[in-house]
Amino acid sequence: MNKKIVSSVLTMLIILGSTSISAFATMDNGTVVIGSKSFELAYANDPENSTEITNAIIEGGLIYVKDFSGDWLDNTTGDIVQASLVPGEDAEQVDTVSPVDIILKDTNKALLSTGAGDTAVNNELWVKYSDGTEELLVVCHDEEVDVKDIIAGIFNPQLSKDKKKVYFMSEAWATSAAIHVVDIESKNQQFVCPGNYLRIIEKGQYSGDLIVNQHRYNDAPNYGSYDNYYIVDENGIQLEDLGDDPAELDDY
Repeated sequence: MNKKIVSSVLTMLIILGSTSISAFATMDNGTVVIGSKSFELAYANDPENSTEITNAIIEGGLIYVKDFSGDWLDNTTGDIVQASLVPGEDAEQVDTVSPVDIILKDTNKALLSTGAGDTAVNNELWVKYSDGTEELLVVCHDEEVDVKDIIAGIFNPQLSKDKKKVYFMSEAWATSAAIHVVDIESKNQQFVCPGNYLRIIEKGQYSGDLIVNQHRYNDAPNYGSYDNYYIVDENGIQLEDLGDDPAELDDY
């Protein structure tokens, strides 16, 4: 059984990915099928998943890769094959490995200090896949340059609609928590915006965007503060001001 998913097939994908060929819709481009299981190509190529991929190969079955043009390739020969030969593309059942749950695990390590005081917990954020495996995504760590860079007391994690990212909240300032996002594949994490509420919009015009609640301050001469709900994109850029009435959220 050919195990060169990384070296041989990925090279082919880079070359063939620039062509324009109609794709089949059953499974996404950039998918590898090993026997009766399918994986995202990036997941299969990640050295951290080598044991799982090797076990799938040992279980038996041919290996096919769906390139980014929609063609299915035989991993052994590199030849394009008919989609009907690939389990899942001919309506057969394939076990697709994908994120299904987010888990917070308490580490029992020392509590971290934030603008709101010491955190209640020092925890970690893990993703659970459909095959039962789990993978660490984010650990708590001290402030580096700015309060927004601290990860402390992770809570309210939510899987993005495309199941490629996890949004979560972390204790930060005295008046506001911080909203962050982590890419499941690359593990890259970044600050999105301040927020004391987080929800991913599931449908409509803003599907996939976020609803957050932010503590803001009036300009002179009014001064004072207020807390409104906003729709923001994945980078925290405001798209809509929903006001301060939670009932307005029912429309999203």
